[in-house]
Amino acid sequence: MIRRKFLTRLALTSSGILVGGTRNLKAGSVASTKSKKDTIQLVHITDSHVFEEKNCLEYSRLFLEELSSKAPKPDMIFHTGDIIMDALEADRASVKKQWKLWQDLALQLSVKPHYAIGNHDIWGSGPKTDPLYGKKWAIDELEIENRFYTFQKGKWKFIMLDSTQMINGKWYTARIDDAQREWLKGELDSTSKSTYVMIVSHIPILSACIFEWAKSENGLWTVQNSLMHADSHAVQAILREYPQVKLCINGHLHMLDKVSYDGIDYLGTGAVSGNWWANDTFHQTQCGFGIFDLNPDGSYQRTYYTYKWT
Repeated sequence: MIRRKFLTRLALTSSGILVGGTRNLKAGSVASTKSKKDTIQLVHITDSHVFEEKNCLEYSRLFLEELSSKAPKPDMIFHTGDIIMDALEADRASVKKQWKLWQDLALQLSVKPHYAIGNHDIWGSGPKTDPLYGKKWAIDELEIENRFYTFQKGKWKFIMLDSTQMINGKWYTARIDDAQREWLKGELDSTSKSTYVMIVSHIPILSACIFEWAKSENGLWTVQNSLMHADSHAVQAILREYPQVKLCINGHLHMLDKVSYDGIDYLGTGAVSGNWWANDTFHQTQCGFGIFDLNPDGSYQRTYYTYKWT
């Protein structure tokens, strides 16, 4: 898909874009004057891609140690998908083993995570008649009520999207389906103007880092619709109608990212697995996790913490 118009609009907001990551990098709006007790501390982890190879389990424990030291008792933990290395093309035994590895690691987290389903969490190689085929296996493992859902804590409402729609079970496009779109509109319509909204998805709704993945040929950028929401314009059009929507967070690209546009901050976080466990850095982003302070006046602060492999 050619994004010529998108590139033009993106250039207009270049001052609001942050690509790459360093330890303790801070991003967000101006600090709130409210007391700390009214602030929600949220840990954002993504793209853990657990499996038995490449010292994944050893490095995952280093990650857990670093997380525990920086946020020993967060109010919430979000994992925005690609929890296991891959279920799209793996057989049943391999997928079962990968989920068991994650469940063992998750027991070491101080708070039970809220999850968004990633593209690699979807079982695509089993027979379609199998009751666990597709997203059902991930929904069961993660104990979530549905592939998209919502809940509220304090002054903040969290809307968890399913941004991966399958094509023939083997590949996918990034978008929300019609049923989810109508549900999203209904949820936003029912949200009080005094409640602030965070949208959570695996694949970014809007991103600058897609250009690190994209190809440029004959002066034109080509962006795959598996990298960023193919319905980005349509979803943005919905969100901008609701001033309660303050930020959208995502994973998928394994890169630290920020785009501020139309009053909404779109924030990508670096992967726990870095470069899929090959090394601890992907492009300019070292493996790590984000910590958000969500304030009751709608402002927030983000700090990105990296961790090193030994």
